[in-house]
Amino acid sequence: MQDVTPEPSGPVASGPGEDPSQEERRQLQLQSLRSDPAALAKLRNDPDGCATLMGLAEHSQWLPDRMLATIYLAITFPNDPRVGRYLFDRLSHARVADRASVLAAILANHGHDECAMAQVVATFGQSPPGVMADLLAECLKPDGLLAGLAPMGIPEDAWADWVFAARSAPLHLLQRNDLQSLILDITRRDPDGPVERTFEHIVGGWTQRPPQPPARKAWVFEQGWDDTTRERVQRARIRAQFVEQAERETNPDIRIQVLKNLAKMDELYRKRPIPDTPPMPVRRRVMRFVTAAPAQFAAWADLAESARVLLGRIADQHPKWPSIDGYVQELDSIYRRRLPGWEQIHFRFDTDLERREERIVARMANFPDAAAVRRSLETLLFERPAIWPKVWDECDYTFEPVGWRRTAWTVLTASHLAVAEAIELARRIIDLGPWDKEARKSKESIIAVVTAWPNDAQVLAFVAEAAGRAELGEFVRNDIAGRLHKAAPG
Repeated sequence: MQDVTPEPSGPVASGPGEDPSQEERRQLQLQSLRSDPAALAKLRNDPDGCATLMGLAEHSQWLPDRMLATIYLAITFPNDPRVGRYLFDRLSHARVADRASVLAAILANHGHDECAMAQVVATFGQSPPGVMADLLAECLKPDGLLAGLAPMGIPEDAWADWVFAARSAPLHLLQRNDLQSLILDITRRDPDGPVERTFEHIVGGWTQRPPQPPARKAWVFEQGWDDTTRERVQRARIRAQFVEQAERETNPDIRIQVLKNLAKMDELYRKRPIPDTPPMPVRRRVMRFVTAAPAQFAAWADLAESARVLLGRIADQHPKWPSIDGYVQELDSIYRRRLPGWEQIHFRFDTDLERREERIVARMANFPDAAAVRRSLETLLFERPAIWPKVWDECDYTFEPVGWRRTAWTVLTASHLAVAEAIELARRIIDLGPWDKEARKSKESIIAVVTAWPNDAQVLAFVAEAAGRAELGEFVRNDIAGRLHKAAPG
């Protein structure tokens, strides 16, 4: 299988014939924007400011620099037609890692523009499934990109409005007929692919807990007292709490400890005295979250309902085979059926086939003939080779079932097999011998049974019986012992 390596977040190679000092100048410009609140205002009034930010957004060496420049560009020149054309071009042609900030900029600046949103959907449709899944995730979960950002030079109110607009993106997109049709089409042509899995992962929980409207920040002035007066009041309040606790405490040992703490606090206050100045009234600018209007809550509730309906329509596209063998044939045809371009930037390894197989076996488990389900899953586990994990470097030391085999074991031990029957299946698999890469299948069968019933006497006897087998190495014995230890009472 092919490894899927994310596109690098930096550095970006200089263009053909580019002077290396160009990158140094970009770094100085970005440093100025990060440290000088007036630097952005200078660019805003500079005839070449828009082109300068475009160059920084496209050619800066590191991904965070390009993201920052993209946001500055979108907020500083929101109505410049050059910026709109530039952003849509970048959305179509930039590396996937750069498209998240570009998409956020488009959604924040043009979320209410029908033509712009139609163009966004069209860009989704022209993207490979993996890229479409990543872009869809950015639309439905825009909080991650903007969390913690507070760029210099942008007024707080303007930044709050821009972030609110970007986080309202799901309302502008998910209820569009063209996007819903596109999602249904790609999930029909590429069942269990990255678009279906991403969409299901994000909106699956909305049916139980509808998404809340994004919080909108506002700054207000409040009347208060100067810092010295506030500190003096705070100290008096804390001291009064200690005194009150000491007076009502009936346990003498606790009362002594409270008085000791009070004495330590008084000593600290004596070392850090407060000037005896008269109270001074002051006005303070403070941030408050604006409560969403009832119409906003209703709109997000409607969005959750639309997501629920769309999830149901996607699920209905999967065939319900008249025979259990139909699911086995579907399992075996994944290589032929999946569309190219399934890679997603967030996954380093090729686990796409495994995730598709898991979902097919999960649907197989819902077949109405329970005896057929049990018979088919047992046969698959017995006849087919183990799956080796590819998610982390130490995978050779993990011997639990992986992929569809994990799903099959979980279904069998939860609903179809008694303890003795599961142990017998594991024995049959062990008796096959160490033919599949050092008997990984034998080891996974033991761990599957131990995981399902870690405290059962029959399982403990089975573990003792299997402990002496040559197939079990020290890592497997330690794994089993750890699972039994975690499950032990107390």
